[in-house]
Amino acid sequence: MRPPDPDERDLAAVRSPATGDPDDSALQRVGAVARSLTDEDHDLLDPPPALWARIAATVAAEATGPGGVPPAADDSGGGTASAGGDGASVVRPARWWRSTALLAAAAVVVVAGIVGAVVLAQDGAAGRVVVATVELEPLGDVTGVEGRLVEVDGHRELDMDADVAALPDPGGFYEVWLIDEDVEGMVSLGPMRADGTYEVPSDVDYRDYPIVDVSVEPDDGDPTHSGSSILRGTLSA
Repeated sequence: MRPPDPDERDLAAVRSPATGDPDDSALQRVGAVARSLTDEDHDLLDPPPALWARIAATVAAEATGPGGVPPAADDSGGGTASAGGDGASVVRPARWWRSTALLAAAAVVVVAGIVGAVVLAQDGAAGRVVVATVELEPLGDVTGVEGRLVEVDGHRELDMDADVAALPDPGGFYEVWLIDEDVEGMVSLGPMRADGTYEVPSDVDYRDYPIVDVSVEPDDGDPTHSGSSILRGTLSA
């Protein structure tokens, strides 16, 4: 049986328990971090261009060492020797370079995950997480609009991109509703607002009331749905 290639051993160290070798232990830790990444961790925005230049410069500096000379090692690691300018022998261990390259590549993956987490954290600083989206189709002489159900500081609200001022005069007012799939249970979110934001009651699950509806309501004091709608769509996660 042929001896394992050093590259194969380095990769095996990432996938299997540490063998006691310091290099393998480092690879084991990097592998654990890489395996812990989820699909959401890969949904990243582009980092600043200068970030990769700084990473490349740092890796290059650590790989060459002071004065641009690779760190010396004895023959036990395996490698080739070349004569320096003063006739001294400089050992270039092949396994060290392979381990450094693998660690550098893994470090880039981890740094990318960190950058993505920072970007998400910055976005989350606004306290807004999209839970579901909806396309409201026109049921009258209006234009369709988009909506989003978002979570904000522990509660949920519906945001709609509707220009209320551009809608036809309803002769009363427009009202926003969440309706169940049987079109029997209805929850009013109130009259349409210029800012397009409607708070969803904490005891209302959008999965039980997935239909978003905008109705035309007369000023008659009746709190029930008039039965006349201009926009309607279904929320989807």
